Amino acid sequence: MEVLNEELTALQQAYAEHPDDRETALHLAQQYSDMGWYNEALDIYHTALDRAPEDPGLLLEFGNTVFRKGDYKTAISLFETLTKVRSDRIEGWNNLGIARSAAGEIEGAYDAFRRVLELEPENPGALLNMGNYLYEKREFEAAKNYFERACKARVDFPDAWFNLGNTLIELENFEEARQAFEKAIRYRREFSSALKNLGWIHEREQRFAEAKECYTEALLGNKADARLHVNLGNVNIRLKKYDEAKKCFLKAVRLAPNDIHGWMGLRGYALAKGDVGTFMRATMAVLPRLSEETLAQSVEVLYELNQIDKAEELLSQANRLGRTGDLIDCMRLLLYQRKDGHSEEIAALVKRLSALEQPQDAVLKGLARYSLMCDDYDTAAEMVGRIAAPDPAARAILWRAMIRQGNVNKAKREIRRFMKEHPENYDTYFLLAAIEAQRDNRKRAEVLLIHALDRGFSNMEEIHANGKLHELFEAMTGRNLVEDAT
Repeated sequence: MEVLNEELTALQQAYAEHPDDRETALHLAQQYSDMGWYNEALDIYHTALDRAPEDPGLLLEFGNTVFRKGDYKTAISLFETLTKVRSDRIEGWNNLGIARSAAGEIEGAYDAFRRVLELEPENPGALLNMGNYLYEKREFEAAKNYFERACKARVDFPDAWFNLGNTLIELENFEEARQAFEKAIRYRREFSSALKNLGWIHEREQRFAEAKECYTEALLGNKADARLHVNLGNVNIRLKKYDEAKKCFLKAVRLAPNDIHGWMGLRGYALAKGDVGTFMRATMAVLPRLSEETLAQSVEVLYELNQIDKAEELLSQANRLGRTGDLIDCMRLLLYQRKDGHSEEIAALVKRLSALEQPQDAVLKGLARYSLMCDDYDTAAEMVGRIAAPDPAARAILWRAMIRQGNVNKAKREIRRFMKEHPENYDTYFLLAAIEAQRDNRKRAEVLLIHALDRGFSNMEEIHANGKLHELFEAMTGRNLVEDAT
């Protein structure tokens, strides 16, 4: 620092003694610019250019300084002058293109970069910039060609490899994108953005350990990137590292409390852990910004977990915000159906939702669940049958309807078939337990019920509504209490 101060003092003194000396003025202005003293640098450039208004070196450095300061309009003017003074040199055209890009003058930027390539066809920077121009226009195949040319012209060009990787993602060529990001990292070891995108590709291919390694390394160079913490948290959930995941999401929320992604990550963690309290807090924090679909799904999650009070609380907040839509109305219908005094609202909702010409699958599932609650098993089955790809919850509605219609053996076959591919689905174990209990196969029913409870089944209302299953559950609970006391 002392050496730098001495050098600056010497330059200032030399400039004061010889203000007409071009090299001294240029050197001092560059020093000021490097230090961030833009106003001091600009004063010198103004004075120098008054004496030599067409000096290429002064125009270039003056333009660079005002560009760094964020004055793109002045930078463009200076670089345009430079291209007129020295139309045969690439510096002016290249910097003009960059300044126009920064100012949003995309077509003007294209013209400038095209002139660079006319002067120097394999200029790596101009090839990169042309690729960026085409990428912004979503002409990905053409952009890819320019990025490949830039990589060929300068093999150790990390930005070109990185942009090539991003373009390949848009073209859904994920394997070559992975290779491009690996090249970018090879030539710039601490390239956080490339590590982040490489991690995303690993995550997409379900290589979660490799994704975690990339995200962790990327964070070493960019600890303040909230989205990186979210990505790492999501991977930790897939690896069942729940405590680590929670720390990641909390870090993301602290770094960017107004960014929805950290809160959404906390919601995902809470669902994985069955932590309803955290799920509610995270949902409430971003409720006004949730889409209709996500908001309706949030109410549905609580409904399916038999957290009816919390589902009603969430719906009440949605009502307060004036949120409307078919999906939210489905949840209104189901929650109103559980309470007295809503017959008119229920009738209006059923009429409106049933009359939709092309209802979403979630609407059909909601109507199926409502019909099941009303003991209208034929309509429940019909609604599920209209769903193109029923999710597990929709299938469970259909199985319940089939059982109550008396098609127990068919339901049992379908449940067992589904169970082979989804061994952690608690509804399959519960419904098989209900079937076995009804057939007085108590030991088998008990084992299945324990499996259902272990996997997260929590609808005590449904257990108590089934006489034999309720009796079995009470016996199990009483026996366990005696054993615990002993």
